[in-house]
Order: sequence, then structure tokens, then C-alpha cells
Amino acid sequence: MSYTMDAFDTNNSFTAKPHFDFSNDDINLHIGAIIHRSFGYQYKTRFAPDVHATYHFGENADVFASITGGEVLNDFRHFAQMSPYWTLSDFYTLKNDYLVGPQFQNQFDTFRGTIGIILRPLDGITAKLYGGYDVSKNRAELAYVVPFLWLKNDNYSNNVATPIFAANGKRFHLNAEARYDYKDIFNVEAKAAYNRWSIEDDNAGYKDVMPWRPKFELQAAAIYRLVKGLRFGFDIAAQTYSHDDDIEYKRPHAFNLGSSLTYTMPLSRWHSNSRLSFYLRGDNLLNKKYDAYYGYRALGTNFILGTAITF
Repeated sequence: MSYTMDAFDTNNSFTAKPHFDFSNDDINLHIGAIIHRSFGYQYKTRFAPDVHATYHFGENADVFASITGGEVLNDFRHFAQMSPYWTLSDFYTLKNDYLVGPQFQNQFDTFRGTIGIILRPLDGITAKLYGGYDVSKNRAELAYVVPFLWLKNDNYSNNVATPIFAANGKRFHLNAEARYDYKDIFNVEAKAAYNRWSIEDDNAGYKDVMPWRPKFELQAAAIYRLVKGLRFGFDIAAQTYSHDDDIEYKRPHAFNLGSSLTYTMPLSRWHSNSRLSFYLRGDNLLNKKYDAYYGYRALGTNFILGTAITF
């Protein structure tokens, strides 16, 4: 990874994954290790397990477990996914004529453990139940800050920028997923997750960093084919957040109801993937007040009309 500005040092990395695979009608087994070597700014060697196992109970159920890990790039793209309004830190230093925050080492997960079951009780129905535990080094976090503009009567918020810092962290999660497909006419799916986040240290000195990470998440969507090429769908997304009782800004829980209408037509009879689509999308149809990103209010009810070409 290299930067055009001299304020940040270039770093490179190499990853090797030696492994052994075994499979038969009942079992799929992958046993290996992750060996990660960084050079330059992040000069160190790290190790993580790489083990996956699946046992097939006939055609209707699979039990699976995995223990793995690996590197997560703490680059600008990763930070922008966390929040487009991020800044490296409140603590800036002068380096090579640039005023910059601290350069981050990449996140490395020393342990990601997951165990679960996949069920296929009937044709078209699939359910997945699983849980896990993660241990991370240098995990990027959004720091708690009091919003720049905040009105208690409606929890409105508008930050100038949200600082990011790195800390060692852990996560425990429980997940449930279900999907039903009926031919090419109708499908519905739902996902739910419970997360318990924690950090081992807070080297930036902020009191609370968890309001930006959801404690409970729910997603559901359904799509129905009205006629050939025309589909109507709706979806919901909800997140809840934890807060200390004495912090000033309490992030509101999020709930979004959306809907879409899409018409798709082929562009060529010889290329099945070539198609032209027209769509109408509506979001926040209930006009709820919540943060799209930590500290930044989501749009009210809004619609977008567009077209897309796929080759």
C-alpha cells in the first residue's frame, strides 16, 4: 500500500495459507494456517488458524464450524464505509510539511470462530442459524463525540467530523437467516443479528466508542414478479444501539421502510446478461428520524428514479 503524500509511509504485506483438504459424502474438512508478514511501516509477522469443517446430515441439513482470522486493511476505503465524515484523529502532528493524524496499522483478526447449522426442510426454504466470537488487533473505531449541533427535542445531530482511532477489540454474535423462493415469481428473506462489542483499551482517551456499532440488526425483503420483466419489492432495516446513561448524545434507533419497482428488458437475444432496467426506489417511507451515519441525520422520505444498463 503506497500513498502519494510523503506524510504516510508505504507498507507491503505477504500472506501464505498452507492447508490440507479432505472430503467425502459426509464431511468437508479444511485444516490450515494463515501466515502474514508485513514490511515497511507495519514490520511484523502474525499468525492465525484456518480451519473449516462441514458435516452433511443427508440433503436437509449441514452442521458447520470454522476457526480462522486474517488481515483487514485500515485504508481510506475502509474508513469511508464506516462513515464518509471521518477524520483520522483530533491529534495532529506536522510531518514532512503536512499536518496529519496518526498512521494506522492494519487490523489483524487473530481469531474468528463460528459454529452453526443450515436447514433445508422443504423445497425453496433455507434457514441458517450460527454464532461466533472474534478477537481483533488494531480494529478501527469511531470515537464518541458530542454532535456539533444537537437539539434535545428531536435528537438532531450534525458533526463536523468523526474521529477514528484503533483499539484491540472483541465481538460475540448470534445470527439467524431464512429465505423462501417460489419459482421465479416470489422470494422473501430475513436476517437478524445480535452483537456484543467490546474494546480492551481506549488509546485515544474517549469514554464511549460503541454508539456507532449496532447491538441488534434486522433486515427483511420481499420481491414479487407482477408480469414478465416487472417486479415490485419492499424491505425493512432496523438497528438498535447501546449507550451509557451519562453520555450526552444518545443515538436514536434506526428503522427504514423502503420499496422498489423495477422493469428489466433484454438488450440482445444472444447475450442473456445484456439488459436495460428502469427503476423507482423509495426510502424512509415512514419518515423516521435516525442517523444514517453516526452523528448525521438520515434523509426523510425520498425517492429516486433511474436506469441501468448491464452488459
